[in-house]
Amino acid sequence: MWSRSTRFYNNIHKKNDLAGEVDRVAWGLAAGPTSPLREAEGGAVPSRARGRQGQVEDAGTADGGGHGVYRRRVLYVHGFDPRGPRVYHGFFREGAGIAAGRFGRTLSVSPRRKAGPHASAWTVEATDEATGQRTVTDYEVLRWDDIVRDLWTARSPLRLILEAFRVLLFTWRAGILRTHYRPARAGFLAILTPPAIIAAAALAAVLLTLAAYAAISALAGALGAGATTAALAGAAAAGAVLVGVFLLWRVAETRTNLWWLTRCLDYLLGTASGRTDRSVARAEHFAGRLVEAWRSGEDDEILVVGHSLGALHAVRMVAGALRQEEGIGRRGARVALLTLGQTIPFYNMLGEDRAFREDLVLLGTTDRITFFDVTSGSDPGSACRLPMLEGMDVRPEDARVVQREPDFHDILGPETFRHVRARPLEFHFQYLKPSERGTRFDYFEIVTRPAPLRAVVREAA
Repeated sequence: MWSRSTRFYNNIHKKNDLAGEVDRVAWGLAAGPTSPLREAEGGAVPSRARGRQGQVEDAGTADGGGHGVYRRRVLYVHGFDPRGPRVYHGFFREGAGIAAGRFGRTLSVSPRRKAGPHASAWTVEATDEATGQRTVTDYEVLRWDDIVRDLWTARSPLRLILEAFRVLLFTWRAGILRTHYRPARAGFLAILTPPAIIAAAALAAVLLTLAAYAAISALAGALGAGATTAALAGAAAAGAVLVGVFLLWRVAETRTNLWWLTRCLDYLLGTASGRTDRSVARAEHFAGRLVEAWRSGEDDEILVVGHSLGALHAVRMVAGALRQEEGIGRRGARVALLTLGQTIPFYNMLGEDRAFREDLVLLGTTDRITFFDVTSGSDPGSACRLPMLEGMDVRPEDARVVQREPDFHDILGPETFRHVRARPLEFHFQYLKPSERGTRFDYFEIVTRPAPLRAVVREAA
């Protein structure tokens, strides 16, 4: 059954009846072509019946059987990443072959295309080899990388060093490090790592250069060199030591992705406190795109995915869409929110963004969407095992967020897991890559399966 890490969520946060159903079958999302879950689904799921105006008549019909084409739209909000959608398109192209073999599907990924002022898109077509069921997924990356690049280049190395210590001091004085260390150990180690490495490198540089200067100048004097010559020899030795310390620093900085961690923490604290612009206007634009996609009636499911710090914008986006369009969740395409490696509980601890808290409570208690979070307790770029609604004024019986760990140690081979575990940035992006074994979390399976997340609950009940 569930691993100890998965049961942890059950101990800290009771779920309601809907969440309980998802608890029993959530990882059936990654079921293979001959699994009991696939049989329970009745084979395939059709496109929904549409009315004379081309609008979806009833969202409930999306969970039935048949052999039509299932249409999904993914609205993906990336994290604090300045590279743009090219990287994420590359993930899909590289992972499609692995995922196809794993789940008995043929997968094709189209070239990337522009999809509006802040979006890039491609189409993923999947055909189940056993049933012939087709799934067409229009995958849109909702972009805020222009905002990230502006913030990325605005911070000099000296400013980043100061920000690393600012985050550490703030979390310590607020008591967050002491009170939440156990459920979010990897996240708090990420807070401690940048200032620890910076302090260690600075101390090593000072002590080793002084020791090298003193030792070499003394040795030169003992060998009969004049004072000037001895001083020059000591300075040369000190310079060589500084070069060595710098090279070691670069290795440590590369292996730990030091500046990436620091920039993410700086953004998290800055936006939570209001010191950095929260880009609410961009999230409102994303909300408008969600409403537009829902009103088009072209899709069976609209899946909003927020990865890392992008989950903050995804929450604002979906909440804004629910307020704009009362029909979402009552008719038309199913809407689901999937958060991966998110930092939401940290964000709420670091500041008083009341508008965001209201958005989160709305999404965490409504039955109009499915809210599913997959975050690893070992991911240093996330809030780890902290409950999504930590600190919110929500009764446990009213909470509808389902949280699970991806259990990377189970779904990856030992060699792959050891590789990503030693590289924090790769670990943080593993959510978006195909699994290698097992039947638990697999992102490719979720976005190419011919049924919505809610269908898993309904059909396996």
